[in-house]
Amino acid sequence: MFITEKEVFVAEEQGLALLGSCAYRIENNQVVVSVEQINNDRHDNNLSGTLMLQLRASRAGEADQVLAQTTLGELAGQYFLPACDYILDFVEPAAGLWTLSLQLREWDGEDYSLRDSMVFDLPYLVEGKLELVDAVSNVIEADFSPRDTDSAPVESTIETAEVAVEAKAVVEAVKAPKAAEKKTAGKKVVAKKADAKKSAAKAVEPKPVKVVNVNTATVAELAAIKGISHSLAEAITADRPYKNLKELLKVRGMGARTLAKLESELSL
Repeated sequence: MFITEKEVFVAEEQGLALLGSCAYRIENNQVVVSVEQINNDRHDNNLSGTLMLQLRASRAGEADQVLAQTTLGELAGQYFLPACDYILDFVEPAAGLWTLSLQLREWDGEDYSLRDSMVFDLPYLVEGKLELVDAVSNVIEADFSPRDTDSAPVESTIETAEVAVEAKAVVEAVKAPKAAEKKTAGKKVVAKKADAKKSAAKAVEPKPVKVVNVNTATVAELAAIKGISHSLAEAITADRPYKNLKELLKVRGMGARTLAKLESELSL
């Protein structure tokens, strides 16, 4: 979204001016600056010094901050630059409320002097960053100074050692059943894996194919073969004997594709 301003202050004595509408659009670390026209009303034989366009931020009691700038070069009198659009690096000002302005400056041999300026009515707000909170209240103090072991009673030391031994024994007693449970669980997992492998092996084993002799099989035996209907089985038995399986193609209802599927289950 462009921030625009149409009321422009013209420095008549200098002859250099920002004309028409001016705008800026900030996009992350860059700003798009647009000026409808930059004009030089001086005499036609008057060449300006090097021109610079700056986007500045100002507020009471502080020096201006240059947020973006670009050098335009020289501009002859009675000439102008139309539809000026520039994509510039943008420097965010400090936190606070700022007034932004677009300034046209000219090199006078010592410095870039202001020639024309356009102030944007809409203020520019920069929100402050969160400061680190003093966390002194969250600090936990601990005493790491060495203790005087020589002054501690012998009985107290012995009691402390006995308590430590008892605590260790309790921990080991608790760990023992859990370790046994883990071993048992591990054996169960191994057993399940072995059963799964056996089941998989059984599933992979091919089922034996029952081969039927077309010259001696009954109608019921032939009809039991997938792909042979009862009527086809009767037709096969009616045309027997066969010298080879290819002679089955003469049987009504038997095609080459059907025979190719049945050859592994038929014999002579």
